[in-house]
Amino acid sequence: MRLPVSILLLSWLLPAQADSLRDALEKAWARNPQAQALSAREAEVKARQGAAASLLPAPPALSISHKTDRWNSGIGKREWEAEIELPLWLPGEKSARLAVSAAEYAEWRVSGAALRLGLAGELRERTWNAAQGEAELALAKRRLETAQALEKDVARRVGAGDLARTDLLLARNDALTAHAAVLENEVKLAQALQTYLALTGEELLPTEREETVRDAALDTHPQLEAARQTIVLAQAKIRHARETRRDSPELSFGTLRERDAFGEPYHDRVGVKFKLPFATDARNEPVLAAAQTELTQAEAEYRQIRARVEGEIRQARQAHQSALLQLDLARRKQALAAENLVLLQKAFDLGELDLPSLLRVKALAHEAELGLTQQAIAAARSRAMLNHALGVLP
Repeated sequence: MRLPVSILLLSWLLPAQADSLRDALEKAWARNPQAQALSAREAEVKARQGAAASLLPAPPALSISHKTDRWNSGIGKREWEAEIELPLWLPGEKSARLAVSAAEYAEWRVSGAALRLGLAGELRERTWNAAQGEAELALAKRRLETAQALEKDVARRVGAGDLARTDLLLARNDALTAHAAVLENEVKLAQALQTYLALTGEELLPTEREETVRDAALDTHPQLEAARQTIVLAQAKIRHARETRRDSPELSFGTLRERDAFGEPYHDRVGVKFKLPFATDARNEPVLAAAQTELTQAEAEYRQIRARVEGEIRQARQAHQSALLQLDLARRKQALAAENLVLLQKAFDLGELDLPSLLRVKALAHEAELGLTQQAIAAARSRAMLNHALGVLP
């Protein structure tokens, strides 16, 4: 049976498939817009770290002024003044800002791990959807082959007078039904591969996609680490707000050059100025309240995320156990159906069973084999999703 033209074209245009699910994750990560934005944000975070470690809390400023009486009395009074202003760190402010920048960098790092885990979950889901499509298509093709073989056998026996022509019509109808199922599964597989292609840039699934369950400590879960780091960042911001209860003081150095009238010499003077802004509740209370609100929200979100992660792990474990039990039942059911088909096929070959009865048994056997295929995929998927719930990457 030929594959759709779209799949054949993609196989020519796209690179070779990834060897493992981890390789596929790296390809998906390289294409993900959020991952690219996260990578760009690293420069921003490091720049703030550099600013926190600088000699001054803000850039210095230079001011120059000139005064003249040219458009007033006109006696030649002139004045030039230049001043440079240097903002100064408050006691404890620099260490507090360094703590904030360090917490921002750590938050950036763990948020990347959480984003990668989310992308891995999406990759696992799309991979196993496509894998199920591949398995069901292969099964549909095998069913078509057996249906066509039965059609040929019935046609031969009709020609020999052993069976009625109505049996040949039934056999042809069964072959056409099997052919339609192949076409339907080809479309289903093409759609699943298209979603996988959109995520990874590849059409073919990784050859190594089976996973084993790898337990991990709850505290190392990337989403919980990201939530905890958000709390650390909020705490650092509170400390920074408490250490900066006033605007930065300023130390200014200036020089003044002036004369009183034409013909008089210029006089030069230098000066030093220190500016200390006052701390007021009107300035500080809103800042502290906003920082405290951010901390309260971060702590509440952490508790919510932890409860959600714990619930997802319990559900994933239950789903995995259920999938294993159903897989065992599907195996036994398929074995019984296959054994029954072998016996009744012999009866049909000996003329002891009519074709409609054989077709019903074949349908039951195919249904059992399809159920086994689906349950095998479900069990593999459940292992992958349990790893995802535990925060384990491929």
